[in-house]
Amino acid sequence: MKVAVNEEEWSEGQLAAIRATAGLFGIRICEYKGTQSEEYCGLISFRGAAWHEALSSPGLLKLLFSPCDEGPPKSERVEFAFSNVPILPAPLRNKRITEFGIAVESLDSSGDEGQILARVGDDPVWMLRNAAVCSEWCVATSAPSLAGKCTLAEIFNGDVLLNLLPLWCYLKTVAGGHDWEAPSLRACLIVDDPNLHRVTYGQIDYPRLVERGRDWGFHSAMATIPMDHWRVSRRAAQLFNDNRDVLSLQVHGNYHRRQELAQYPKAADRLKLAYQSLVNTERYEQKLDFAIDRVMVPPHGVCTPAMFETLGRFPFEALTTSRWAYWNHNLPSDQAVDSFMRPALLADHFFPVVSRYRFKSPVQANECVIAALLGQPIVPYGHHQDFSNDMIDVRAAVDSINALGDVQWMNMSQILQSNFEHRAVGNELHVRPYARQIEIQIPEHVTSLIIHAPPNEQAGSLEVHISNRDEEGHPRKRVDIGETTEWSRAKKLSVIIRDPHVQPGPHRLKRRRIPPLGLFARRLLVEARDRFLSP
Repeated sequence: MKVAVNEEEWSEGQLAAIRATAGLFGIRICEYKGTQSEEYCGLISFRGAAWHEALSSPGLLKLLFSPCDEGPPKSERVEFAFSNVPILPAPLRNKRITEFGIAVESLDSSGDEGQILARVGDDPVWMLRNAAVCSEWCVATSAPSLAGKCTLAEIFNGDVLLNLLPLWCYLKTVAGGHDWEAPSLRACLIVDDPNLHRVTYGQIDYPRLVERGRDWGFHSAMATIPMDHWRVSRRAAQLFNDNRDVLSLQVHGNYHRRQELAQYPKAADRLKLAYQSLVNTERYEQKLDFAIDRVMVPPHGVCTPAMFETLGRFPFEALTTSRWAYWNHNLPSDQAVDSFMRPALLADHFFPVVSRYRFKSPVQANECVIAALLGQPIVPYGHHQDFSNDMIDVRAAVDSINALGDVQWMNMSQILQSNFEHRAVGNELHVRPYARQIEIQIPEHVTSLIIHAPPNEQAGSLEVHISNRDEEGHPRKRVDIGETTEWSRAKKLSVIIRDPHVQPGPHRLKRRRIPPLGLFARRLLVEARDRFLSP
């Protein structure tokens, strides 16, 4: 699929943003050379540019930006109010997105029979105009630019997104049925630090959290510190065990040192930390009598590239952190241009990194819309203090997420098992995984399955094992990336993806049963503060 541009009218940064965004959908951006318009499925330019005025053909869709130059951002707060029209992605319909500093003109809609897609106040700023032969998307903002940036996520996040959003929506429309189908809307609210020493932790009352989870429709996961396994309240453990649909646990470092996953320059120390975290998690589970999701939540959000590589050698399912915390030690200049623009970022050894955001952030509504558009898990997070005032902030975050559509709230393990893109071609189901293990429901008409490597992943570096969940014993079958396999009688398949060139982490390191006294004392003091001194 090809979309035409006139390269001379774009800055280098704008052209880079257009090409990178088109790459998300497998679309080629081509210089228009005066050939027939039938060669193209789309065209991107500025309103009033002469070269495209006479260029039209049935089915051609144009995107026309404001001709205003790139310049310094303004200081005003701008709120886009989106219409409820089918051409917009479902998460945008009837939504409001706020951004500071974006320059916006007004479109003239007098005598126009087109659809208004978005307004600022009473002024239309995004319209679909239906011409005699082709259609035009007209936008009152300037084109996005990667000038001074390295990744699309730097110009498409909760703080800045309205310049890139029209381009993203336009290219998704152009791709149409050729695009991969994103995962469904899935969400999990993470709370850092709580343990199960009692049925409360600071401002969190677990029985009330269960009640609110059912009434408001959400799932909460406590990112608990493995070192805290020394004591478990039977009542709290039973409460979690009986309410797994609304409560779960995840792994929060090991000792909860400040920036713990960025503290170890030596490989041997990183291995010991990852191993000890798993050992303590297993001891925790023995007292709980239910599983803790092997999803690492780094203390204070940070993790170095070397620690990502180490964690990838162990059976962790994923790591979740915010973009900003990730970029603290993993510079955007070292990342692929599409990082954080797909269902998950894949670190070394096919180790998924799932983006999350503060649910008390002033841009939390923008963040959940972005996650929904990109097919990412919607993962708001906070701390026990955020549950004060009768959980009013939690309610606001949950309501904004549930307003996106049919959102499925679940634990992070379940989210990761559904974290794949797919498309059906005849009787073949093509799947692109973004997790180490996925569960696939096979439609009735499908008889063949093909697993594809995600973008930027080398097919030869991955090993795939598939098992039929309907067969006794679930025997595994080894397949290659891109290989067509027959599953005519299967209804549910389990797919495991791993890097065969990486040896697993050591399992015979010395097991430390007693944590370092200083770290243990610090943790006790922090817990006492959370329980007894929090407002």
